[in-house]
Amino acid sequence: MSSASIVTVLSARPDSLEAARWAAWLSQHTGLPLDVVHAYPRDAAVTSDLTSRVGRESRERARAERWLAAALDECPALPYDLHLVVEEGALEEVVGAHLHEGGVLVSGSHGPAGLVSWGCRIRHCPVVLVPPSRGADERSVDGPDPHAWLATTGVPA
Repeated sequence: MSSASIVTVLSARPDSLEAARWAAWLSQHTGLPLDVVHAYPRDAAVTSDLTSRVGRESRERARAERWLAAALDECPALPYDLHLVVEEGALEEVVGAHLHEGGVLVSGSHGPAGLVSWGCRIRHCPVVLVPPSRGADERSVDGPDPHAWLATTGVPA
């Protein structure tokens, strides 16, 4: 069984929400599972206190669930198999644990440039960059925004 999946990074940015919608559409049409990843930075002040860590993790999960609900609320396609991942750590590390060769990384076009480069070079995965939405009235119900870019190493777009 293949471990390939679609991985998208989730934040409150409009392009991130649009990327989650695009990834949901791709998941439905390819039958690949969708891992929606929200990574939050380590906080040295919180690491020693377990109660504080649990509270922070709970708050971050609640934020990610609100963002995901907002993204999928306007999405014409539900993902084939959805997993919300909320973890403390560097974005590349958290995404790296879920992005495997044969998978696809979907990111907002204003997302971390290092992550895009890392997905292409290190994991050898296609990376789709999705721009912010032009507005709900301009979105197609037939599929994702056709203006998404495919950024890959050695493969013409």
